Amino acid sequence: PGNDALLAAFNKASEDLGLGTVSAVSPDRAGAADVSFIGGIVPSVIDAVGMKGGDDHSPAEHADLASLAIQAKRAAVTLLRLNKR
Repeated sequence: PGNDALLAAFNKASEDLGLGTVSAVSPDRAGAADVSFIGGIVPSVIDAVGMKGGDDHSPAEHADLASLAIQAKRAAVTLLRLNKR
C-alpha cells in the first residue's frame, strides 16, 4: 500500500511535468534492484527513479545521460510534494 502511494505520487509528478506516465513493472522483469537492501526496513520504497541505462551490473553497463535531467525533475517534484504533506 505504501509503495503504491509513493508510485502514485511519482507518477503524478511525472504527468504534471509533461513527462508521461510511470507505472510499476513485474518484479521478475525488473532485474536486481538496489532497494531490495532496504525494502524490509522502510515503510515504502520504489526503484528505477535514477538515471537510465543498460546492461545493468555487468562490465558493459552504461548510463543514458539524457535521462538524468528527466529523472531529477520527477524526483524533485515528488520530494517537494511529499514534504508539504
